[in-house]
Formats: sequence, C-alpha cells, structure tokens
Amino acid sequence: CELLIIDVSDGTYSSLYNAYEWAREQAFVEADTLVLTHYHPKHISSLDKFFGNVVVHDLYLPEPKTSNDILILEDITKLAIENGVSPTLYESEELTRVGSSILYVPREDSAIVSSRRIISFLLRTKQGAIFYADRLSLLGKNAELQEVFINSCDTLILGSHSPLPEGKELPAPSSSQRVIIADAEKFSFEFSFENNP
Repeated sequence: CELLIIDVSDGTYSSLYNAYEWAREQAFVEADTLVLTHYHPKHISSLDKFFGNVVVHDLYLPEPKTSNDILILEDITKLAIENGVSPTLYESEELTRVGSSILYVPREDSAIVSSRRIISFLLRTKQGAIFYADRLSLLGKNAELQEVFINSCDTLILGSHSPLPEGKELPAPSSSQRVIIADAEKFSFEFSFENNP
C-alpha cells in the first residue's frame, strides 16, 4: 500500500508533518510520494525540515506560473536532490501518473478574487476517485468542470480555505458518495483516509 500526501496547505511544516503523523498512526512508515499543488515561500524551509524527518521517495511539483514560483521551484528541486528525493514536474490540466494513481489538477480559477490560492484536484485510484475542492473553486469559471468531477467521484472532500460567499450554495453530492468537510488549516491530506460516516 503506498502513501501519497497531497499538500493543499499554505506550505507550513506543521501541515505536512500532521498529515504524515496521521498516516504513521495507520502503519505507514515512509511517504512514497509527496505532491505540491502550488507554491508558497514557506515550502522551502518546511520541505527542508520535512525531508530531514521523513523518508520521501518522489516529489511532484506543478509547472511554475510566476517568476516567484520559479525561484521557489529551484530551491525545492535542490533540496529534493540533496535529500535523495526524485522531483518530477507536472502540468495543470493534464493527467499525471503518480505511483499507481492518476492525478488531475485544474488551473487555478483567476475569476475568483481571494487572498488565498484556490485549489482543487481529482485523484483516481484503484479504490475509486477522490475529488478535493476548495469551496470557492466550485463557484468560478471552472464550475461546470468541477460539477462533472463531483458527479463522477466516490469521495468528495470540500476544503475550508475560504467561506462561501453570501447566498451561494454548493452542488449537492449523490447519496452514494462519501463527503468530507475538511479543515485544510489543520491538515494537508489526512482527511482523505477517513472512514465512511
């Protein structure tokens, strides 16, 4: 069984390590793969510390979108290589094989005004499909695509990076889906492993 940690946090060490600690309680010893969905300057010091405390084999990094992203990517790539972690770049809006799973990360929705990055991803595994969406991502230009993902996934995780604007409602999931309201401020990905309610 592989451990895949997908980081949707603000890049803090505690977010990464809390996700790993939870997985360790489930008998995982090392992180096979770590995926960043976006870049934060905090990722540099956090990953330096994380790689020193946790065995990670593969690191997936999104193609940089800004000059600041490029600088962060360069530092993270150097850290990964120094720690024996294999870095791989992936493109938004393309299917990417990550271990035995398939990852799809839509482009961030520039129509949404927020002080935080608006993140979502679809992960198809042998056990089914997981769709993670920041609540605001369901209301932007990509809303129709997001609804397709919601209707085709087995597990829907709604992140709590941002509150919903007044008067807006989320699409209703089907009765066969597992729905998790995640606190992305506390944990990066531990919520995707929760049991069915």
